[in-house]
Amino acid sequence: MATVNISAMAKTWNDAGTTFTGIGLDVTDTASNAASLLMKLQVGGSNKFAVDKTGQVQVATYTNFANLSAGGGIEFATGVSLGSAGAGQFAIGDSGGATRHFVSTGASGFMNLDTGHHLGWGSTAGQAYNGGNLRLYRDAAAILAQRNGTNAQTHRVYGTYTTVSDYERLAITRDAITVESAGTGTANIDLALTPAGTGVLKFGSHTALGGESLSGYITIKDAGGTSRKVAVVS
Repeated sequence: MATVNISAMAKTWNDAGTTFTGIGLDVTDTASNAASLLMKLQVGGSNKFAVDKTGQVQVATYTNFANLSAGGGIEFATGVSLGSAGAGQFAIGDSGGATRHFVSTGASGFMNLDTGHHLGWGSTAGQAYNGGNLRLYRDAAAILAQRNGTNAQTHRVYGTYTTVSDYERLAITRDAITVESAGTGTANIDLALTPAGTGVLKFGSHTALGGESLSGYITIKDAGGTSRKVAVVS
């Protein structure tokens, strides 16, 4: 089947000193409806691509150009809008633009999530789409939280990592701090809890004893690395 072009244009640009424009339109807007369009492309009467007079672009749908009015943007039929949330900021929101879920890449090179939203990862692409099974939240001012409903969480800090079966790491859960190693990782690793300056390690509460007797000891190391024995009473 032959290709039919309603309008086929060809132009030769052959002067390095000239700034060319392929398609140009300059509108003098003294009075027009806010929904006026600089461009509208349709298939069978259905809008596929449009540019309104403020420069905002809409792809595949035609419902609301004002949703990203802070600085212009693009709205997709899938229910996601992209645009500006302000100077030097980028927003991702719903197709109506009323909720901007993220504000990112600011002028100072940062990334922010709106309050109430989280940074999440999933073990599959589908899990990531649905919020992921690993989530980082802002619990309150200056408080970072790793939580996901009633699912127990583990935070790992690695000293070495070669593979999932070759590492040295510290694992922190709700009720345990554990040094772990596997593969070529060091078999015996001390866990140091070192206060600053003249500070001391605090834990538990003191209870006066009666007639208890010594039943054994626990070996620990002091800040200098010398092994010490802590007495245990019955």
